[in-house]
Amino acid sequence: MTYFPPSPLPAAYGVPANYALLELDNSGPNEETIYLGYAIQGSAESASAWAIKQIIYDNNGNATGFLWATVTNGIPALNLVWNNRTEYSFN
Repeated sequence: MTYFPPSPLPAAYGVPANYALLELDNSGPNEETIYLGYAIQGSAESASAWAIKQIIYDNNGNATGFLWATVTNGIPALNLVWNNRTEYSFN
């Protein structure tokens, strides 16, 4: 579990201004998959209160962008569970 000082998420992504970067996980195979979790400060990892994105890499290992979990009409879901981050579809 990694905590960061709250980092506001740009409202342009359709996520409320009171959501902040609270979690980072790079514990996937070979640490190739990185997930970033945004929620209201104090949200439990087991709560349905998260917006989650995945960092995308090219074949050389350079970060090239990101995908949000469970996007509807261009807006990321805000009711995801951080503990289930590896089970979501990212688009």
